[in-house]
Amino acid sequence: MKCVIRKVTFGFISLLFTLQIQAQIGGIAGTKINSFNGLAISKGALEFEPTLTHSRSNGQWDDNGDYSKNQDLTTLNTQLQWRFSYGIFENIGVGATIDNQLSYASIGARYSAFDKEKWSLSLLTGANTSLGNSIFPSDIFKVQWAMGFGSTFIINGQSDVDFSYLITTGNNNISIGHFPTIEYGYRTKKNIVWIAGVGYQYTNVFQSSQSKWTFYPGVSIESANNFVLVLSIPIDYLGRNMAKTRTVNMTITALLD
Repeated sequence: MKCVIRKVTFGFISLLFTLQIQAQIGGIAGTKINSFNGLAISKGALEFEPTLTHSRSNGQWDDNGDYSKNQDLTTLNTQLQWRFSYGIFENIGVGATIDNQLSYASIGARYSAFDKEKWSLSLLTGANTSLGNSIFPSDIFKVQWAMGFGSTFIINGQSDVDFSYLITTGNNNISIGHFPTIEYGYRTKKNIVWIAGVGYQYTNVFQSSQSKWTFYPGVSIESANNFVLVLSIPIDYLGRNMAKTRTVNMTITALLD
């Protein structure tokens, strides 16, 4: 009986970390890799975006932040997720994200609150829940809520910075997460944007905390007015009570306006 309880509890914690880290606010578009920008999708526009992710891990950080490599086991994870966004009003966009196995769903909304020549700010909110392929206590798990903001600072005609901060909470406050991210983009003459950013993740579930810092290098290629390809290789470099992963992402965004 104790073994079953431990398995259920471990599965529940794993599910919460998956929801918090992989789908903080779904359906909301970003112009770079992991951050959110300051503008909502335009009214009447529809975005469709598949993302293919492959990660590899064979070690983790302990509670003191010391890293140990597992010589015997390697964890591989490949996922395909789909995002849909629609501009319902001039400054408001809504959307949803689901994975290929329908194991979780995330919905979100963004309000473009401020838009000037050099700076824009948007307010974000959303909810995450499991659809299947998970084990958790049915009398505890409900919906996880998320809120935050995204902003864009334009440096000049070729470069800008996106900064976003998200907070997740839910399940009678037994889980909470903080996700700040800052990313810099430099645009070349051939509609190629080189991206570099840093993100921090902190989660606390059942009074058990985990955290890590991730470097986000990548490139965005605009091959047409309504088509964008983003390639990135997020690299974890500091952490506590979390696995160190090496990831390759490919995202294709199509805009129907």
